[in-house]
Amino acid sequence: MKKNVLIIGANSKIAYELSKILALNNYNLFLLSKNYLELKKKINYLKNISKSKIEFYKFDITHSFSFNEILKKFSKAEILILASGFLDVKNRNNIKTTEINYTGPKNFIEKLLITNNNFEEIICFTSVSGDRVDANYNEYSNSKKRLSEFILKNKSRFKKKNIYLKDLKLGYVNTNMTNHIFLQNIVCSPPQKVARYIYNNIALKNNNVIYYPKIWIQILKIYNFVKRIQLMFKYF
Repeated sequence: MKKNVLIIGANSKIAYELSKILALNNYNLFLLSKNYLELKKKINYLKNISKSKIEFYKFDITHSFSFNEILKKFSKAEILILASGFLDVKNRNNIKTTEINYTGPKNFIEKLLITNNNFEEIICFTSVSGDRVDANYNEYSNSKKRLSEFILKNKSRFKKKNIYLKDLKLGYVNTNMTNHIFLQNIVCSPPQKVARYIYNNIALKNNNVIYYPKIWIQILKIYNFVKRIQLMFKYF
């Protein structure tokens, strides 16, 4: 019997592509987004390709007063995908960036811990930029870094409740958030490939931190090595 999946931030390109794969594989879907009308258009397609149960609901990850209602309404969900994300390329809205990328997801996860539920697995979308704070998008990088640190710090608490907490650190993906990147279609990963990778990692118990694409593991090793060398020369 296929499981029930709750996706928060279901309007994002990655989350929608993941929803297609899950629907085709007979997972039941509970899709949440603050852009209810946009999500409603996508639901019709998902229902046409699958006989699974598919529900959608308006929800804003920054509205903590509604967390209890959501957790109660979708209490049968066993898998949670936290796909909410926001990037302001001009760095004009730091409060919104922090609330969507860090405060909201963190508070929702903490509320989940003290609520009766059936969750077995949580996958949080973070970013490789959290591993190498980007001066151009400082608040975005910092918010993703803080969420990754929160996940690392609390994974043992979740393990005690038999909930597997995963940190999905994404590189550049061809979504609305990367429209400003030169040669976007070449530099950025297609959301369809990212979604397939996420699907293949569902239910795997061997990794808490997931990088996509994997080349970022090597890139970050080189980046950190260069930073250490720079720091050494700073004192000479």
